[in-house]
Amino acid sequence: MIRTLQQLLATRKDITAFIKKAKSKKPSPKLDVCKNFDNTKLKPVLPDNAPIAIVLFAGGGGIEAGMVEAGIRPVIAVEHDPSKPELSKAIAKTHHHNFSEYGCRIVQLTVQEVAQSGFLDFPRRPDYLHASPVCANVSLAHTAIRVRVLKRLTT
Repeated sequence: MIRTLQQLLATRKDITAFIKKAKSKKPSPKLDVCKNFDNTKLKPVLPDNAPIAIVLFAGGGGIEAGMVEAGIRPVIAVEHDPSKPELSKAIAKTHHHNFSEYGCRIVQLTVQEVAQSGFLDFPRRPDYLHASPVCANVSLAHTAIRVRVLKRLTT
């Protein structure tokens, strides 16, 4: 958006004002997909013939919430971190609460374990496959890593 403003020859003052206004806006509860999943009256209803999706590295279900809003039915979500079993169980419970009514089954195995099983009981031709491994622990954007990198660069 900022690049568009620059192309439209907006001044620096106009761009700064735009950013401040955007930061001050509160999201509408109706537009907050994840919060709406606790309100069954606002949950989308999908037709039986909706396209289906498999999600690897599912996490808490953010991508699935977007899929459901787009009319796509998540049918399998794979999520498990063996280094954090209690957290993985809590994530699975939340995921099940939010998406079981759409027929989504949470698989509490690592993606590697699922692959070794030959993707047993998975649809052979899903319409969508989403795989986005967790990057928070390895990304330079992660605060702890960014701080260490910055310290190394400045010393």
